[in-house]
Amino acid sequence: EKIENVAVEDRSFSSITMSMDPEKLSEAKIIIKDFRKKMSALFKEGTPSEVYQLSIQLFPLSNLENKKSNKRMVQ
Repeated sequence: EKIENVAVEDRSFSSITMSMDPEKLSEAKIIIKDFRKKMSALFKEGTPSEVYQLSIQLFPLSNLENKKSNKRMVQ
């Protein structure tokens, strides 16, 4: 409903699909946490008059279970 009723200049939707090394997941989580802290600090300034929701998701699209099973078979 909000996508249809809120003007483009009053919202932002974006996403990225990328390949990544799972070994970097902990580093990615730290970067996301830092970003959330910066956003929170930015909006503590001024006089709040609206409520916004910021959502960040990072999850695998590939099938991790198959990869884990294959690793166990190889070892």
